[in-house]
Amino acid sequence: MNNIFSNVSEQKSMFKLIWLFFKWLLLLQIVFILFVIISAWLPNAGIRKNITKSLPSVIKEGDYPEPMIKKRKHGLDYSMDAFTMNIIFSTDNDNPLKSAILASSRHSDLPDKSKWEQLKFSIENESTEVNLNYPRYWHGGTSLFRIFFLFVDFDGVKSAIYLLTSFLFVILGLLLFQKSTWSETLLFFLGLIFVNLYISQFSMQFSPVLIISLVASILLLNLKTTDFTKSLVVFLVAGAATSFMDLLTTPLLTFGLPALIWIHISTNSELRNRFKKLILLGVFWFGAYTLTWFTKWVITALVTDFPIFSNVFTEVLYVTNAASSNLLTPLIININQLPLVLINIIFLIQLLLLLFFFNPKGVDNAILYIVVAIIPFLWYLIMSDHSVRHYWFTYRTLSISLIGIFLTFNALLDKERLIGWINKLRLLP
Repeated sequence: MNNIFSNVSEQKSMFKLIWLFFKWLLLLQIVFILFVIISAWLPNAGIRKNITKSLPSVIKEGDYPEPMIKKRKHGLDYSMDAFTMNIIFSTDNDNPLKSAILASSRHSDLPDKSKWEQLKFSIENESTEVNLNYPRYWHGGTSLFRIFFLFVDFDGVKSAIYLLTSFLFVILGLLLFQKSTWSETLLFFLGLIFVNLYISQFSMQFSPVLIISLVASILLLNLKTTDFTKSLVVFLVAGAATSFMDLLTTPLLTFGLPALIWIHISTNSELRNRFKKLILLGVFWFGAYTLTWFTKWVITALVTDFPIFSNVFTEVLYVTNAASSNLLTPLIININQLPLVLINIIFLIQLLLLLFFFNPKGVDNAILYIVVAIIPFLWYLIMSDHSVRHYWFTYRTLSISLIGIFLTFNALLDKERLIGWINKLRLLP
């Protein structure tokens, strides 16, 4: 009899989770559709004026500038930013849904033109028909930055992104320090510094995943650890928003960084239960991410005559194709972008400390951190070609692995014994 009641209770719980997932997912799809329509309805005059104003100062920088440190991994993808601005400039106010869904723009047939030169062509031929569609993505970032261009030019947009992300970094740092220790906060931010995440603060293309990751992490730090339902909603919204906003840059950041935060703050249950909850958080994030993308394709098929599913199928084969005969190439090329000497020094110090101050009580957290830390490696193996061609920004996903491993060592370290040993050394004559 107890088994029957237990099965009924589990079925009710599963139904509630399914209802929670699809209720929020449907609400978000409606919000996304309304948002792109409203954005595309905004009058073009002021937007086009600010985009035109932006062109002279940025066209000299080229498609892939390295504004601070002259290395590819510190570079910006102004090519995609220019392409996004071309889509914004080419928006049709009279057909807002179709225009937003197709993400159309004007391009010259002449070869070897940079994306900035294509934008210049679009500006100079404003009255001509659009001739290039790019509907695979939701292009939510395009809709968002279209609003920015109502008020400022490209430099102003970058300044706004920088100020917003800097503010979010400060808030996250303060909350982490408040709810953990200075060492854990330092290790978390070192994982971000070692992948040069700062460059995302100056890019329309790279910044959405950074903003979503920071906001989701801040929200989790403000939730009660017992309120798991709200954590599920945070991950669902993060997954859907990533699909809506991102152009396949480093989408895993919006799952991995909040997941590490969740592991850190959810310490009041046994490992098996926490592991199940972590898997469920992943299901909610991944389900929202993939189904939001699929929703866009269905809408595209319904409101346009673009062959969206054949286009998507071709692209999926392309980005997942093995980049070389060596399966490990995507992993190696991305890992080699890291400052491995500094990272290995930190790993070595942590390992040496563990030899003398091992804390078996931290094993549960360590296991969960490692589970999250290996996810980027699986992503590189699946997205082989994409991870090789775009290694100079996909490597930033490794911040999840770095922070995960740093926190694994930290969880296994008996800090009270370590501090006691340091204090004894200080008392020695």
